[in-house]
Amino acid sequence: MDKDVTLTHAISAFAKSAQFSLQILFAACLVASSHASIARAGTNCVNGVCYTCDGTLSCTNGACTCNGAPIEGSDPSGVNGPCGETPVAAHSNGGGLVAKTASVEPGVYVSSSSVVCGNAAITGPVRLLNSTISENSRVSGQSLIENCVIGGNSTVSDSSITNSQLSGDVHVSGSTVTNSSLEDAATAENAKVRNSILSGTAKVTNRSIEAAIVSE
Repeated sequence: MDKDVTLTHAISAFAKSAQFSLQILFAACLVASSHASIARAGTNCVNGVCYTCDGTLSCTNGACTCNGAPIEGSDPSGVNGPCGETPVAAHSNGGGLVAKTASVEPGVYVSSSSVVCGNAAITGPVRLLNSTISENSRVSGQSLIENCVIGGNSTVSDSSITNSQLSGDVHVSGSTVTNSSLEDAATAENAKVRNSILSGTAKVTNRSIEAAIVSE
């Protein structure tokens, strides 16, 4: 009798073990099926928003389609990037963003926190750090641009510009400009400009100025 009881217990234990194994196998199949479903679905993130499509997902300039049909909410109309509606691409040297309309030589360093927009052109061993260069600006030579906004038709060559703003038809060459604002047709040549404002046709050549407001 004891042997029969033992055998019954053994059969019961085996059945429970087999049932548990089948449950595990079933769960594994469900997980695999779920993963396969996820793998088939395409996902693309645009401007911090991710879209998923169980089929063919295509995104161009922020507008996405799923199997050829537009995805609601992905229309980029009215949504501007760092250069407005102009497409941008990461520069190979530094990772900063450069508009398709701008020109930046491969040797220029564009930090990841910098952006070049409009028809700006940058040539030579220029270094851009946390700065925005836009419109028709030109930067060239041994120039360092850090924490600056340069726009308009400004031209900068062989100069160090830090924590400053240039706009209009400003021309800076061979100079150091720090914590200053240059606008209109102001010019700095072989000069040091610090904590100052230059406007109009102001011109600082071969000298240093600090905490000055020059307008001509």
